[in-house]
Amino acid sequence: NCVFDEVYGEAKVRKGITLFGTVMGGADVVTGLYQFNNTAGTVTKLVKVVAGTIYHYTGGAWVNSGKTDTAGLKTRFITFLDTVARLNGTNNVTCSTTGTTWGASAALDSSNFPVGKFGTVYKDQVIITGIAGDMDTLYISSVPSGGAISWTSGNRTITINPEDGQNTTALGEINGLFIIWKDKSMYTWNNRSTEADEVVSVGCSSQESVAKCGSALAFFNDKGVWLTSGSYPVKISRPVQKWIEGMSSSYYDDVSAYGDEDYLFVSIGDCTVDGVSYTNVALRYSINTKEWAVFSYAYEFRIFASHNNDIVGGTDIGDVYQIDSTALSDAGIDIKFDLQSQDIFFGSRGFKKELCERVIAYGENAQALVQVKVDKKDWQTIGTIIDNVNNFNLKEAISGFKMKFRVVGISKNRARIQGIEIPSINAVDY
Repeated sequence: NCVFDEVYGEAKVRKGITLFGTVMGGADVVTGLYQFNNTAGTVTKLVKVVAGTIYHYTGGAWVNSGKTDTAGLKTRFITFLDTVARLNGTNNVTCSTTGTTWGASAALDSSNFPVGKFGTVYKDQVIITGIAGDMDTLYISSVPSGGAISWTSGNRTITINPEDGQNTTALGEINGLFIIWKDKSMYTWNNRSTEADEVVSVGCSSQESVAKCGSALAFFNDKGVWLTSGSYPVKISRPVQKWIEGMSSSYYDDVSAYGDEDYLFVSIGDCTVDGVSYTNVALRYSINTKEWAVFSYAYEFRIFASHNNDIVGGTDIGDVYQIDSTALSDAGIDIKFDLQSQDIFFGSRGFKKELCERVIAYGENAQALVQVKVDKKDWQTIGTIIDNVNNFNLKEAISGFKMKFRVVGISKNRARIQGIEIPSINAVDY
């Protein structure tokens, strides 16, 4: 729960989260979250789906739109011709030009709209895939004519390698290329060729993990987090790989991500790392510094969206929160932090060292314990940070071959940890 790119040379506790609207009260997972804007800017409406019902955010509250479909289905939205369409792969598409009322749309030819799980707009056409019984086919609409598209005239289909034993899992677009992911492969298409080209045998496990990240496109699979510019993807998650290895494999298809020009957030659920359990974990990647930070939130985020330049996340209990808000807590829940060093050998690994006299810790707004772990022993508390400069006199020397230091506590005002100083360390013996 610390970041390292706000004040260089310091660890600073992350920002908090703020509730959007009112608490749903034990509701189901937010299975869809989307910001609908029309071209004129007269409609800017945040919508979410909980238990199959579409809600819109108006006047600080979530309002039931009156449209309810099958509960529990992952729900995606696409916007074209100033009309937003809701897709879930089971129910017929429903559309809106206001974000508040939903129904049929002549502009999107909703009566003939394919019932697919995935959809996007690419080169002035709507593309739908993930249709039951035909998972590998791209259904491509006509280009607009008279302010409307057609699914019966000027439309076409392309099937993506139907005999590879895989299903389509996600769609994306980057640098003018359309990307189709399957379980274990990635294809590109340019809207001119008659078939897609397989780029590499690297798949994607979740449509919600696909996110624009600076000038690249991020996605997730069981091996980690990847970036692609339309060619061979690069794995960027090696520094946090043990967190990915510590998550549940059943969560791979629930991983969600959000990206912008500064950061990439990847929500991976609960993790067990080095024998310690962490809940509601999100990994944050800094595009500018290439650093990762590990966050543990008070709530589990299952889907992200952008709302008026803010990051918002839908939880597993039906609520929506602003991420990285001005709040100092997670909607009233204190933010706990745990900052650990690597193993430190103070020279030769084969020498036994003795830490003596004192340890000095520096911080601001921190209420935290300073601890040390020697070799394979348990954590030992040295002192408590309460001031900017904290001088801890050691009652007896601490000796061992390697030491690891830790600052752990609760942040009330974005605590800053500025360092630990060890004035005296002596080599004792082999």
